[in-house]
Amino acid sequence: MKLKLKGILVLTLCAAIMASCAVKQEPAPAPGPSPAPGGGTELSGDIPSDSILYFQDDEGAAKLMKDMEEGNIPSECRAMYDEMGARPEVLMTDPDQITEAYNRLSQMTIGGESDMGVTDSYHYIVFRLQDGTDVGWRFESAQYLVWGPQNYEVTSAGSIWTMVKELQDQMGAEE
Repeated sequence: MKLKLKGILVLTLCAAIMASCAVKQEPAPAPGPSPAPGGGTELSGDIPSDSILYFQDDEGAAKLMKDMEEGNIPSECRAMYDEMGARPEVLMTDPDQITEAYNRLSQMTIGGESDMGVTDSYHYIVFRLQDGTDVGWRFESAQYLVWGPQNYEVTSAGSIWTMVKELQDQMGAEE
């Protein structure tokens, strides 16, 4: 009788451990850096050579960088930090917020190709330039840039997603 009870206890414990290992939640984004020096629409810091803005010599990203350097801030920025469809899209039209999003995005770096992906966690950020051109990126979680049929590892992404999550939380609090 004691042996059966111990066996049931061991099986229950093993099942609980396996269940806890099977549930993988995306970690919360790392806290972001402080706003740009002086705040507002100032561009901050150097853009790393492996920044998402230089990835694949994308013409849209090059146009976005040129516009920002010339002070032509995009008319809007739409972003989504998705948690299985439970969060709203953020629309930024304030030049200070758009610049801050750009500064944070510019620090995101792209690594090598990855066969990994994440379902039910799709993020994006899209800037609408003054001429109406949309420049944006899609992600599977905060860990993988989706570029055509391939995913690429992402590092230093937490800052932009922290900002987007904070804006989403503010939207939820206002409702």
